[in-house]
Amino acid sequence: MAEKQVISDPAGRRTIGRALGIGIIAAAAIMVVVALVQWEIRPQTDDATVRANFVGIAPQVNGHIVELHVRDNQLVKEGDLLFLIDPRPYKIALERARATLALTRTEVDGLKNSAATAVAGVSKAEAQLNASAADVKRSEMNPVVSDAEIARLEAQFQNADDHLKRLEPLLPLQFVTTDNVEKARTERASTLAALNEARARKRGSSRIGIGACSTYSHRGGAATGPQSTSQRPGQYWPVRGYQYKDRCS
Repeated sequence: MAEKQVISDPAGRRTIGRALGIGIIAAAAIMVVVALVQWEIRPQTDDATVRANFVGIAPQVNGHIVELHVRDNQLVKEGDLLFLIDPRPYKIALERARATLALTRTEVDGLKNSAATAVAGVSKAEAQLNASAADVKRSEMNPVVSDAEIARLEAQFQNADDHLKRLEPLLPLQFVTTDNVEKARTERASTLAALNEARARKRGSSRIGIGACSTYSHRGGAATGPQSTSQRPGQYWPVRGYQYKDRCS
């Protein structure tokens, strides 16, 4: 009976109505907030587009990809291995470069050996030239020895010239090396220089001998003078029953 009186009371009905109205408004506000949150987090539509940032990845070398170490939408960080390019072509190129380097080093060593051989040939030619010059100096006072030395040098020069003539046609055919030909040329040139020097010294010695020679006798007697200035040193002068020989002082 008391409850019916409270409900029938206009003031109580207003209080209840206000509470219900506030509750409805609060529930509506909560629903709106929840709807907005859901809309931002999980939007739903039948006609929507999505935008995202794409980062292009390009390797420094070209090649076929043989291994892939990532999947779609995977989170990666700096330094992670993404994929592996086929290394075989680059290994082949590396081995080819190493072979070329080894061949180049071999060629350089060969050139060094050739240079050393050339230097040795020059030293040998200089030694031969010095020896020939010394021989010529020693034979200045002895025409017979000079003639023998010149004959020896002529034979040596002829041998060197023939040897060079045999080698030069073989060089274009690559039957001989350039070092061999250069060595033969050097030997020929040194021999020719020694021969020319020996001939020049002999001519100078002959001119000196004509004007600075005196006669002496092995035994006593009167010697006759030379009949002409063409008389060469080393010849015997006719005397009365004896023989005299001239000697350069």
